[in-house]
Amino acid sequence: MGTGFDEYDTASMGLVYRSVEYLFNELNAREPSCYSYTMSVSFLELYNEELVDLLNPATRTLKKRNGLGGALSIREDGKGGVVWDGVQEEVVKNADELMG
Repeated sequence: MGTGFDEYDTASMGLVYRSVEYLFNELNAREPSCYSYTMSVSFLELYNEELVDLLNPATRTLKKRNGLGGALSIREDGKGGVVWDGVQEEVVKNADELMG
């Protein structure tokens, strides 16, 4: 048994995987000479008003050791958007990397 999603029938995968796969397919179908893109992801857990960066083990270690969630915060920018400060991001090239 492998670890990637590509060995499974994608029709039986959930909505998130299929949406991510659709997004990458649409981006890759565009004319590469007209634009370029980089996709990065972050994964956060918000539970009982505690914010934990799931890609950064240090925030989980700090939380366990002394109850701190690290230097993470959620705030609103000047345009009304949401911004996460102090969150680790990872560059992904396809849906399997993102979901793997």
